[in-house]
Amino acid sequence: MSIFDDIYDAGKSVVDKAGDAAREAVSEIEVLGEGVVDGAELIGDAFVDGATMLGDKLVAVGEGATRWTLSAAGDVVEWSKTSYAEVAEWTESAAGDVANFTVEGFQAARGALETAGAWIYEQLLNYFYETLPKLGGLDPKAREVATYLLSEPVARGVESLADVAGCVITFGIKLKAVSNLNIGIYACGGGWGFFVDSRFDSLQEMISSPSLGVGVAAQVTMVFGPVSRASGAKALKFGLGMKSNPAKKLSFSIGGVVLMEAAAPPLFLGVRYAMELDVDLFGKQKSVDEAGKLKWKVKVQAPKPNGEFMTDALGVVGDVAEIGWEDLTTGLSAQATNFDAALRAQNDPATADRVQATALAAAMSPFKPRYFGAVRTLKGQTVVGTSQGVVGIGIAGDRSTVNIVAGLTDPAGVSFEVVGEPPLYWCAQANGDVTLVPYNRTLDLTGTTFRMVRGLGGQGVSFAVSADGAQNPRFLVATRVRGGIVTQAPVFCAERMIGIEAPTREDATFLLDRPVDQPEALGPVLRPGQCLRVGEAKRSPNGLYSLLLADNGRLAMRQRGNSSLNSPSAWLIYEPGVIQDVSIPWAWASPTPPTPGPYHAYVTHDGRLTVRAGADPDHAGATLWQSDVRGAPGPCFLAITNEGAAVLMRGTPEAPGELVWSSITGAQYWSTRRRQVVLQFQGKWVRANNGGGVDTPGAPPQPQELILLDGTTVGGWEAFELQELGTGHVALRAQGRRYVGLQDNGPGVVCLRDQIGPRELFTLEVLGGGNGQPLAVRLKSAATGAYVRQFTITIMGITTPGALTADGSPGNAAVFQLYDVEHDLTAHTGRLVHIVARHSGKALEVPCGYNDDGRGLVQGELLGAEHQKWILTHVGGGWFTLTNRQTGKTIDIAGASTANGAVALQWPLHTGNNQRFSLTPAGDGTYFITAKHSTQALDVEAGSAADGARVLQWPLHGGNNQRWKITLAPAGPSSPWTALGGGLVSEIGVASAGPGRLDVFARGTDDAMWQIGANGTWRTWWGSHGGGFFNDPAVVAQTATRLDVFARGKDNAVYQRWWAGGNTWQGWTSLGGSTSATPVALAPRPGRWDIFILGTDKAIWHRYADNGWSPWISLGGGLLDPPAALLRDGYYYLFARGLDNSLYQNTTRPDGGWWGWNYHGGQFSGRIAAVSIASGCFDVFGRGTDGCLWQRSYRNSAWSWVKLDGQLGSDPAVISIAPDRIDVLVRGSDGCLWHRRWTGKGWLAWARLGNLQILGRPAVTSSAPRQVDVMALGADKAVRHYRLDG
Repeated sequence: MSIFDDIYDAGKSVVDKAGDAAREAVSEIEVLGEGVVDGAELIGDAFVDGATMLGDKLVAVGEGATRWTLSAAGDVVEWSKTSYAEVAEWTESAAGDVANFTVEGFQAARGALETAGAWIYEQLLNYFYETLPKLGGLDPKAREVATYLLSEPVARGVESLADVAGCVITFGIKLKAVSNLNIGIYACGGGWGFFVDSRFDSLQEMISSPSLGVGVAAQVTMVFGPVSRASGAKALKFGLGMKSNPAKKLSFSIGGVVLMEAAAPPLFLGVRYAMELDVDLFGKQKSVDEAGKLKWKVKVQAPKPNGEFMTDALGVVGDVAEIGWEDLTTGLSAQATNFDAALRAQNDPATADRVQATALAAAMSPFKPRYFGAVRTLKGQTVVGTSQGVVGIGIAGDRSTVNIVAGLTDPAGVSFEVVGEPPLYWCAQANGDVTLVPYNRTLDLTGTTFRMVRGLGGQGVSFAVSADGAQNPRFLVATRVRGGIVTQAPVFCAERMIGIEAPTREDATFLLDRPVDQPEALGPVLRPGQCLRVGEAKRSPNGLYSLLLADNGRLAMRQRGNSSLNSPSAWLIYEPGVIQDVSIPWAWASPTPPTPGPYHAYVTHDGRLTVRAGADPDHAGATLWQSDVRGAPGPCFLAITNEGAAVLMRGTPEAPGELVWSSITGAQYWSTRRRQVVLQFQGKWVRANNGGGVDTPGAPPQPQELILLDGTTVGGWEAFELQELGTGHVALRAQGRRYVGLQDNGPGVVCLRDQIGPRELFTLEVLGGGNGQPLAVRLKSAATGAYVRQFTITIMGITTPGALTADGSPGNAAVFQLYDVEHDLTAHTGRLVHIVARHSGKALEVPCGYNDDGRGLVQGELLGAEHQKWILTHVGGGWFTLTNRQTGKTIDIAGASTANGAVALQWPLHTGNNQRFSLTPAGDGTYFITAKHSTQALDVEAGSAADGARVLQWPLHGGNNQRWKITLAPAGPSSPWTALGGGLVSEIGVASAGPGRLDVFARGTDDAMWQIGANGTWRTWWGSHGGGFFNDPAVVAQTATRLDVFARGKDNAVYQRWWAGGNTWQGWTSLGGSTSATPVALAPRPGRWDIFILGTDKAIWHRYADNGWSPWISLGGGLLDPPAALLRDGYYYLFARGLDNSLYQNTTRPDGGWWGWNYHGGQFSGRIAAVSIASGCFDVFGRGTDGCLWQRSYRNSAWSWVKLDGQLGSDPAVISIAPDRIDVLVRGSDGCLWHRRWTGKGWLAWARLGNLQILGRPAVTSSAPRQVDVMALGADKAVRHYRLDG
């Protein structure tokens, strides 16, 4: 019996109703509950029917877009031409790879959400969800418990895993009786904590399930996301595991469950592994036959940061990471985040349009070259097909070339078209056989789509059946063992990768031959100058439609019929009067020519499809028929689409342009240029009421929407796409994708149609402006010749002031101010932007990415860094919020002040008007950013061009320091921290040998020296350099190919190891000496090294290499720490703490000797750090005995003391990367990383850089301009890298 028996009676009626509703709403989605038993089967039949968003019945690329209008399809191609480069970037910020989310997938998801999901979940979740325990705060004692229970290395690894994977891992014991008591510990990226959770069964549950049991369960749960998401979450459990009954009332279960959020849709939450022992005190007894019965399939899937991770009862199957070939899979995978994107798209029409257009743009590539070639096994045998539907390994056949196309049932996957006529496709049948089938929607095509993944055998590629899902899918294999029979030749089939007779990983790995050119005859394209002779055809990429030049001279579209494979000529051809339903999109034919043949069809160089007399262009006669055209589009090409339309498009198949003609709609108005504009008249913005309205495909047309002149801010309804057409006219399209035009029976200006007709055409008359100023323009209707003017309109007794009508003359026409805007910013809500001041070219930023509330905003050099990226969110009515990507805080005017000069700062998001801003075009591509509460504009103080200049509010005056350029920003990383792992026990040594280069060294638990490095990206492993050492390493990078490491050996001598390029390090070399601390190293020039150590006699000793090593030289002194060493203007400067805790200095003389130690005073409790920003300038830092940071500064030939406050928990690390910048990094008394910066004008306040607990002093270097790289050892002994930009 299953675990759902106890709630069967109470839930069955609800589930039955849910199942009926789900099946009625989503009739085409297959039940995925096969193999799930008892109560789980109920979920499979009802819940899965209604909730599965990526059903198995999705059709080929673009078919879901049929009759979305060919005009809209043309827009997508224009989108592809102008904006395709940003599609991948956009999807990154849209909660997953939304380009993978096809139009069909989008509509299926939205439809399921709207029709079935809400009601089903409301009913089912009341019975089937579990509330996860509420988690307490972080507690150091919890880590002690974890170390005791799990061991130090395991506890450290668990915490590192939680940090890297961004998850919370709980270890708990659950005691079950009348109530449930759940106790345990959890790990997250920030540390460890406890949880205790007790919950009594409700009276209803006890009545509906009268059995009483006691039990104990050990559980390990991973919830992906922050602690706030895991604590108290409501989760659905989808069961996996085995249950046995060794005694009548005793049961034992082992296995796991997938946890999904109890929400619509059920977003992935995490996984749980558990062992349970239950005693049923009063329930029904189990029979002997039920003992040990398998209850669920033993499969589980859990994501990890870089791809999917598949496991089973036998162990790891392998990493499944999508291959990033643009024309094949474009690196997309079906992740749960797509559902989140669909939800947000559903709530925001602009975003919904964007998702839809993006999906089409990514999928609409039927004219691009595809992969043609052969598929081979690792042993070199070719997969071959035949025209009779057979496919095998190395068999005799005429079809060895395949065309890899977008998946027939899910364009996120791929399908394999076996080249020939008719085109056939690999299909994995339910029994594992692989056959060839035609593209026929009356057939079951679920086995024709595959996920192309990296080869399981370590090379090449592997193909998983998409319809099987990610949990234990079948893979295409070439195996000699099948069904217990060993065959002489390998069998091409689809098999799962587990079991006694499971295929090997090598069996499931294939190689793709070098691509060959696409056969011209197989393509869907006819280029300018090419022709079709009588009997020749061009077919759609999916092979379902073709355009034939018949022997009667007609160009006729035809659809492939459903006849058998050995009847390749079985086509249903359109004949007027025979096929009456001309509303079928593909039903089209040209007129019958008035003269007898021969004929040929030809694409002219002026953009027309013609039928001409003569057998070919060399014998061309009169033109007998030609397509219409608007304007002069120039060279075009003919293409047959997957919807059965013949279309003419400008440009070439490799760079398609606008749609100019289609067999469905005839000649189209096509644009030569598109741009976003806003229009203003007498201080008011033109807007389309209700965004112009949205026509839904297949639904009745929406009523007309007025064009009004009453906008006070610029939002989505005020933004229009201005299309400059090939006829010399212009058209304006509103946000809802309908065009601005005239009423059918009047002069009123409205949005009514989603295609351009005569009443949507205008002439744009430019009267002035330009050169950075808005254009002054008039709009003249091409249909009536009248001008657009302002008008007060009364409809059904309702008067609307500020409407527009096209019945004016030049004298009373409205003269609009036309502003070009780079983007319709409302359509980009949720995206990342940079905001750059026009006068300085510097970016609006949170200084250093500080996270504290109330931190004032400044301008800084544009680096593309996280603290310079802002999330643009449209909150309605043309008002926006701007949230910093790194800190998560929102731009706010301090205290909601309306005073001139009130500072702009960051603050947690709230609903106040001092966080809402209008973005008003300034006419030169920039915007004024104006606060709603005060109507004042964001302004760089006094027009300063300096880094760090404050941003405040000031009355709008139009100056360049109030004009901001808003540009889209790449997503990039979302956190400045990078976890590098490692189990280390020393502080860190780091050096940078060039841009993007970082080399990190530290002592491991085995006292050996360990290294990890980055050259643009971090390696994923630590390498050991061996040896046995005390203290910390010193690292210097002299050139791009010279790296030296110095460390104190266990004999107290100094040891050196170096790398001089190539793949080899020199072995450890003893430099002698006797030290009690970490050495200090300088590499001032190639061939010169200087080593300073604190001797066991408390003196400082010096040794240098310059064409050989010098002997050790004592510099005297009675000191407690190694010195801070600088080289400036040819002289060495040493600063160190004396035996009296005071600061001392020693400097070289012009003759090369040393002056001796000079007393500076002060009282310090640790090592000194020092920098020199310029000649004659020195800054020395140390942790005072009072716990504060103290600075000793040398300027204008004089020393001075400065107290910089703070509560330090480590000695400071200091770096200067510019003459006007010093950065100090310390571990605070709270164990976190703290930062303070000097800007050349003064010190910024202390700022804590996150909540990560670190050990010891951080290490600093710089691997890029304006960037400080901080290395810190976490409390878990793992290394982290913090990137401090700006």
